Amino acid sequence: MRTSARMQSLAIEWSWLDRGAKLIAGTDEVGRGAWAGPVVAGMVAVPPRVFQSLPPDLREVDDSKLLSAKQRVTLAPRIMAHVTAWGLGAATSREIADSGFGMAVRLAIRRAYDDLVTKLPSAPDILLTDAVPLRNAPVPVESHAKADQRCLSVAMASILAKVHRDQLMCQFDPVYPHYDFANNKGYGTRRHQQALTVFGPCAIHRATFRPVMRATSQVLPPENPTEAFSNECAADQKSDDILHGVASTVACSNSSNSGAWMQGVDR
Repeated sequence: MRTSARMQSLAIEWSWLDRGAKLIAGTDEVGRGAWAGPVVAGMVAVPPRVFQSLPPDLREVDDSKLLSAKQRVTLAPRIMAHVTAWGLGAATSREIADSGFGMAVRLAIRRAYDDLVTKLPSAPDILLTDAVPLRNAPVPVESHAKADQRCLSVAMASILAKVHRDQLMCQFDPVYPHYDFANNKGYGTRRHQQALTVFGPCAIHRATFRPVMRATSQVLPPENPTEAFSNECAADQKSDDILHGVASTVACSNSSNSGAWMQGVDR
């Protein structure tokens, strides 16, 4: 049984089941090309029974980029119901600027793993990633190109991550109403570009991304700097409150196991 033509035999996950794996984890991140907002990683731990007899309500699972928003929102609670556990993690735009995007992706994945393992009696036997190598991870890791279209576990993780990130960007929308985050989710649209040109970047824009850097150099100073600064501080506080649950509470686990696998990675 299969989910889509792209996933056909689920050969990657079946190869691990044939080697005796009892719990297969998959992870994927979303928000890679956005100009604003966090990068979010999802992770799921999937028991063998899901691969052996795919539940009918999971047959539409696919790479989140190939699904509509409605399909993703419908599938997310189904995925949560069928997996053994799931986790989420994020790296903020500030962390992307400070550490580089590659490191931020690994940080989000580490945080998703930390969230996942708190819900499991033991660690997964294997962690599958979508072309993201992880060194010194606390579990075996196998990286595959286009894993979100070839591995059920990675596709499910991508859906959870995408739904969660979309919800975050909708929460940011009233905080920074000029940028249309509820619709563009931080990606580069014409309206987003126009807002950047007029108002400049906000606190959740990725300062090192070229469109944001270009807008920073073009924006005019405000007519009332004191009022503008006060409004910006209030908005930034609301932004920090929105991200607190992901980037601070869920995420900033400093366990020795999870910290080790961030060492020596490429940015």
